[in-house]
Amino acid sequence: MRKYLLIFLLAVVVVALIFARSEEDMESYEVLAMVDDAYTDDAGRIRAYGDDADTTYLSETVGLYLEFLAREGEEERFREQVMVLERDFIRTTADGAFILWELGAANQVNALIDDVRIVEALEAGAIAFEEPRFQELADELRQSVQGTMVEDGMVYDFYDWELGLRSQTFHLKYGVSSYTEGWGLADQTSIYEEATSTPFFDEVYEEERGVYPAGDVVHLVDQLLIAMEAERLGVSSEFSTWLLQEWREGMIYGQYDRETRQPVVNHESAAVYGLASRYMSQLGEATIAHDMHIRAVELVEATSPEDVHFFDLIFSVKSE
Repeated sequence: MRKYLLIFLLAVVVVALIFARSEEDMESYEVLAMVDDAYTDDAGRIRAYGDDADTTYLSETVGLYLEFLAREGEEERFREQVMVLERDFIRTTADGAFILWELGAANQVNALIDDVRIVEALEAGAIAFEEPRFQELADELRQSVQGTMVEDGMVYDFYDWELGLRSQTFHLKYGVSSYTEGWGLADQTSIYEEATSTPFFDEVYEEERGVYPAGDVVHLVDQLLIAMEAERLGVSSEFSTWLLQEWREGMIYGQYDRETRQPVVNHESAAVYGLASRYMSQLGEATIAHDMHIRAVELVEATSPEDVHFFDLIFSVKSE
């Protein structure tokens, strides 16, 4: 009798462990299934929001998904998304090949971070899937960015190929230190040192003005991206202390007032917790990083796909 009781208890423990894992981690196969079922339209394009026929289609989404697929070794899906990229997003002009930041947008502009992410995902796919064509496309897109958006080692936010003009600003959330070699960019440590404030970072750099805040409201996704770049560059700040205090008080909100440091929204964000988890890993806070990741997954799983942005979905997946 005791033998059967022990076997039963062991089975209960095993089942409990399986369910505990499923509650904590959103596995890659779950994300793939969700993207197929809720985010992909009949033409193979990925919606910004799931189950929403009126949603937008962004180059950000293409880049994030290509990056994810290359990492997961999903060759067939990767090839399908490259086809979508070439068919729907790339525009060729006398200045080069450019990627629309949004399908149907009035302005014919690209977005720096999306272009770089797509180029580097294509390069990763070229290696993973032994496909030279992906590298050729990456080289063509990289050349366009370098020729129109880089000057004296400084890179700028976007380029309008109808007007032949680039922006005069660089948003610090597009941190370039993690880019692979070959972009011809100068070290930007001094810019991030200048941007450090108490506790939030300034978000925008302009040659004539230096760094300055984007507005009275800070967006935590942007702040976390800047914080991670500052950490990579060895720039210290008070942001991590503030973030940990918010976490210990029970909740991190999506937006805050820059002066009062009080939340201006009452909602959480899976992307915020996903990025915060990666930031905590950078700082060596493994336990906190794990707990933040769990919170990101909980938010995604508790929300209808039509209310979950693709950015939030991808950043709820535990990073390697």
